[in-house]
Amino acid sequence: MPRVDNERQVFLRRPEIIRLARACKDRGTRALVLLAFATGARPGELHRCVPVDGLLVSETKNGDRIAHPVLPRFMYLLRHWPMEFGYTYYSRHFRAAREAVGMPDVHLHDLRHSTASALLSGGHNLHAVAQVLGHKTTQSTRRYAHLYPEAQADALASIFRRKA
Repeated sequence: MPRVDNERQVFLRRPEIIRLARACKDRGTRALVLLAFATGARPGELHRCVPVDGLLVSETKNGDRIAHPVLPRFMYLLRHWPMEFGYTYYSRHFRAAREAVGMPDVHLHDLRHSTASALLSGGHNLHAVAQVLGHKTTQSTRRYAHLYPEAQADALASIFRRKA
C-alpha cells in the first residue's frame, strides 16, 4: 500500500472556532461550523446527517452508519437539520467567513482536526479520540490529533512533578 502523505497541520482552538462561527453570516453555516467542531464529524457527512433523539446520524465514507452525540448546549442547532441547501452553499459562506477573520488557509475539514487536537490536548487518549472521530484504528487518528504546544510542555513538566 503506498504511503499517503497529505497530513495537514492546521487546527484551531475553541476561541478561533467561535470567532469563525460568529463571522458566518448564514445561520446554517454557523451551525455546521459549531457542530463540526463539537462532534468531530466530517463536514460533508454532517451536512447529510439526520437528527434522531439528540444524535446526528450519518453514513460515513466507508459506508458505516455513525451516530454523533450532540451536547445539550448545542441541541438548538439541530433545527437546521436536515440542511436546506447543498453543501457548496455552506462551503461558499464558510470561505467568506474565514476570509473575514483572516484565516484564508482554513478548510471546513480542519474543524475535524481541531476536535481531535482539542481532545488529545485535553488529556484524552488516542483510542478515545479515534472513537469520537469514528476511526477504526488509531493509526488514522494520529494524522488528525496534534498536541497543543502548551500541552506538550505540560507533558514534559509532569516528569518532574512530585507525587502527593
